[in-house]
Amino acid sequence: MTNNKQQTAVEWLRQTLRHNSVSIFSGDIADQAKNLEQVFQQAKEMEKERMIDFANNCIKQIEVSDTCELLMVESPKDLYEQTYGGGEQ
Repeated sequence: MTNNKQQTAVEWLRQTLRHNSVSIFSGDIADQAKNLEQVFQQAKEMEKERMIDFANNCIKQIEVSDTCELLMVESPKDLYEQTYGGGEQ
């Protein structure tokens, strides 16, 4: 097992809002709404990519036996914790 934890979209969003709040919340309300929407859309796209990658990794953990029964080598929860740290802060 490796310890290469990936950043979740929520963690990225939190960090982005914390470090870029001046630029995100500059301008009038319309500009702020536009900036926030761009950041949220980027976080949603990251989450989509992560979910696809996670599902692909889960599928890689499945082996097909001679009787065509599926055998999970590792639970999705264990794989998630290895990949993203299980939500630990």
